[in-house]
Amino acid sequence: MLRRADYHPHTGHRYQREGEIEAWSQDLPANRHIHVQLVARDRDIAVFAHTEPARGLAHVVSAVTDGANYAAGARKLRGDLARNGFSRPS
Repeated sequence: MLRRADYHPHTGHRYQREGEIEAWSQDLPANRHIHVQLVARDRDIAVFAHTEPARGLAHVVSAVTDGANYAAGARKLRGDLARNGFSRPS
């Protein structure tokens, strides 16, 4: 589903969460990107998504200071998945 929504496997340097299964990213305007991590948690899979500067010193500062925007990441990911046929179970 993420590939269909134009996300790509994240192969670069990153903070890897304990239990991380895979990570995906997508470039956004203004030198930003969305980063999505799928993480095994007990019997479930947790999904973490955030936006942040994509490159350079701004990216390093964001990573070190935890300056990522998780609310924007969640909104963007939910919208992308909905546009590609994924609906949240009720």
